[in-house]
Amino acid sequence: FSWNVGVFTQNLTGMPPGMYTLTMTDRYGYTFTDSVNINGPTSIGHSTGWMDESCPGTQDAFIDLTVGGGTPGYTYLWSNGDTTQDLFSISAGQYSLVITDANGCFVTDTFNIVIQNNSPVASFTSNQLLTTVTFANNSTAATSSHWTFGDGDTSNLAGPVHTYLSSGSFTVCLYATNVCGTDTFCDTITVSEVGINASVEGNNFSLSPNPAKDNLLIGMNPGTKGKISQVILQDLSGKTVYLNSFSPQQSLTVPVQGFASGVYFAKIKVDGNIVVVKWVKE
Repeated sequence: FSWNVGVFTQNLTGMPPGMYTLTMTDRYGYTFTDSVNINGPTSIGHSTGWMDESCPGTQDAFIDLTVGGGTPGYTYLWSNGDTTQDLFSISAGQYSLVITDANGCFVTDTFNIVIQNNSPVASFTSNQLLTTVTFANNSTAATSSHWTFGDGDTSNLAGPVHTYLSSGSFTVCLYATNVCGTDTFCDTITVSEVGINASVEGNNFSLSPNPAKDNLLIGMNPGTKGKISQVILQDLSGKTVYLNSFSPQQSLTVPVQGFASGVYFAKIKVDGNIVVVKWVKE
């Protein structure tokens, strides 16, 4: 017996699929040749559908397999210990799989599941000029923002500017939101102001005339020692219409003839203290 694969026994065992030719020779030298084609299963194959985890901790990812080839009667072993064909309600991570068919043939694969969207993290800083505060939104992964300023006002702007109309401590909260939820960050803003002719650490000042038409005189009352170093005039919307910083002095005349008629706020720095006074332009 002579096989085309170099084997000289009567029978072949344990051979892979393929074409095998046998030549048999008797003791008289006569030969007989025959061939046989051995078929076998195809390789194990699979196609995969999957969805990544939508947000951290949601565990809504899945891996969905369609398996073919080999010899049916497949078993599955995942790196997380599951023995099902598909994985559902899983978190982000790496998952390895061994698929074994009924003949013990196997194939391996690895799948990487990621997080589609990060959770928002709210954060802000602020810059305060007298009673006007400019907020810088430092949030990450947020698609929308909502602010509460602690005085009843709110805003949906990314980085708002807010003017407080009274003194006190105000808790400002930023709500940063995306499809994964909302995160909140709060901080306290302190606003100090006093009214006309009020005491600022023992110093008195006044505005005149009030209402004013052409000029507004801002000055310390006679006999006081306080000095003014900055004046800011704002309208009711918080828009600054006048700003002047200067060497400390006892009085200042502000020309207001070009201002529109209405109510304004004068923010005056007296010896380092902030005073907010309401005044009227005729």
